Amino acid sequence: MSCAGTEIGARITYILYLLYLLQVRVSSCLMIGFVQTFFRPAYLILSTFIVACVGGLLALVGLQVQYTDRVFPGVRFQGVDLSGKRPEEVFQLAHGKAADFHMPLVTLRLGERAIILSAADLGLTIDPAATTDQAMRIGRTGDLPARLREQVQTWWAGAEIAPVAIMDEVALNRLLNELAAELEISPQNAGVVFEAGAAREITARPGVALDIPRAQRVIRVALSTGRPIDLAVPTRPVAPRVISAASAAAFAAQALSADLVLMAPRWNEAGAPIEPVEALRIPRAELPGFLSFHEISATIDTTPSLTQTELSATLNRARLRPLIESLAAAVNETPDN
Repeated sequence: MSCAGTEIGARITYILYLLYLLQVRVSSCLMIGFVQTFFRPAYLILSTFIVACVGGLLALVGLQVQYTDRVFPGVRFQGVDLSGKRPEEVFQLAHGKAADFHMPLVTLRLGERAIILSAADLGLTIDPAATTDQAMRIGRTGDLPARLREQVQTWWAGAEIAPVAIMDEVALNRLLNELAAELEISPQNAGVVFEAGAAREITARPGVALDIPRAQRVIRVALSTGRPIDLAVPTRPVAPRVISAASAAAFAAQALSADLVLMAPRWNEAGAPIEPVEALRIPRAELPGFLSFHEISATIDTTPSLTQTELSATLNRARLRPLIESLAAAVNETPDN
């Protein structure tokens, strides 16, 4: 209970005590004979109840008059008692409390890394006028019984008001976009690598990106409480574009299993085919340079995907063509009619 509330309670008790003495004095002067001896206890109880009600009513009326343009007892702001303060005093106090918003407010954690965001980073400022209006509305909203009930509850238990903050959405979005670029882990597409003359598939791996809409909601919740919050960075998975390279790896492994040999056919003088001769050999160590990889639409649950692909492999015709064309002179023969 605030000091102002204690002082008012003492004043009310003192007034009731004076009224009680007054009614005792009046009753002792008016009551005589049988009335004094027989009805005096009941009269005292009734008169005490009436005086208490009248005294309480007078106290409430006095409270309304005394706090006509002031904050009611029990209202606090950031730990400061606002009881009896005028609106301009509350405005100055709220304006001065803006410095507290530069303290760390939101801590985002990604693994062992911690990013501390202050109110200044978030583009947050206090609205002193709205904060003052919030303090002045306590005990002044609703019908008369509701207002009196709120005044008594505030006087007895106290009421803490939170500062009304204004957020610069542009500054917040700019900050979150900078954090997103800093925290982003790019997805890894599936692929094929050649190691020690063998083909190996690179498995696809999803990436991680800052979930900006969710981060905005979390930060707004932190600002509404006015208390520091420590939480994990809200992220979302980022799917890779190439989700599989199994078929390409299998084709490359088969292509690298042995040297690529092209045999040239031969015929004898009679025109009958004889044993072919080796015309071209590409060592297996050089074969990776003759493979071509390209992406095709991935099939997910028998449905072609519009955004994800698979890796496919074929022989590079552009590199093979000059080698094949050089064999034309040895293979081509003039036909006989």
